Amino acid sequence: MDGTSGVSGTSYDGTNYAQKTGKGAAGLSEQDFYTLLVAQMKSQNPLEPMSNEAYIAQLAQFSSLAQLGTINENLMYLQLYQASLNNTLAVSLVGKEVKVGTSELELKGGQCNKVWYALESDASEIKILVKDADGSVVREEVLGAQEAGEYTVEWDGKDSQGNTVSDGTYRVEVIATDEDGGSVSVTYGIRARVTGISFDEGITYLLLNGQRVPLSEITEINEGESSDGE
Repeated sequence: MDGTSGVSGTSYDGTNYAQKTGKGAAGLSEQDFYTLLVAQMKSQNPLEPMSNEAYIAQLAQFSSLAQLGTINENLMYLQLYQASLNNTLAVSLVGKEVKVGTSELELKGGQCNKVWYALESDASEIKILVKDADGSVVREEVLGAQEAGEYTVEWDGKDSQGNTVSDGTYRVEVIATDEDGGSVSVTYGIRARVTGISFDEGITYLLLNGQRVPLSEITEINEGESSDGE
């Protein structure tokens, strides 16, 4: 069925509208659909007019399209509101101590943030590994038995031979075992005072003594300065 819309003068061909306008199905706007409806009604065969059922079905589709447009707009506003809340929260964290669930350690000038770990049950041995970017172990520290609870350790920036390693990004791994050599559940990360905030491509980052971590990785917030005395 061919014709010309009395609303916009757009050439109408029911099956080829997308090709003629250069728009795909996803590119059709609500106004486009109404233009199509008017064009179709003006161009229909008077001897075989559109049935009431087909007309109502198309109106229902247009109504659904309008509702989807409203939902998308509301979601956009919700995302902006959430981003605003995150930014407000991030700014309020400056000067406070946080625990972050990340295994990364940023070594700078031979110093880095402290590592915290929590044992779910008693362990007979704790092994702390520091690995470089290639996954090679540069430092291995073996600790004795410890009861269930939370502990803090600090890496001095040296390898297992006592040599100072170069600045850069490293990863820490904490392994706990029981008397039978079985694994003990342990969670770990870093703890430090928030010294600044960074925003990059819609993501909020905390600056922890030079180390940048996403706001979403915070596991705990404490008032006042870090126990590190910073």
